[in-house]
Amino acid sequence: MHEDGTSISSTDCITPDEAYAIQITTTKNSNGTTTVSKIEYTINGALHSMSFSQAGTKKNPITLVDGRNVAELATTATSDEIYYTSQDDFELVE
Repeated sequence: MHEDGTSISSTDCITPDEAYAIQITTTKNSNGTTTVSKIEYTINGALHSMSFSQAGTKKNPITLVDGRNVAELATTATSDEIYYTSQDDFELVE
């Protein structure tokens, strides 16, 4: 997602000038309590975590790498990916 919280659509252009983030939302269980306090996830294989004291949504900024970018929840193996291709500098030739 974009760091401002808006989703990245399949038609969006990914640019290095914009900031991106991962967003994780926790919910209450059937008893109305939140039992999860720490969510572990990986970004391109690097382990990260978010701590929750109550149900809600948190975002952490991420930096996209050239090529395949995969975010995966460690405990459930639920994942999502985006492919980013950086554009090299162009030179106008006349």
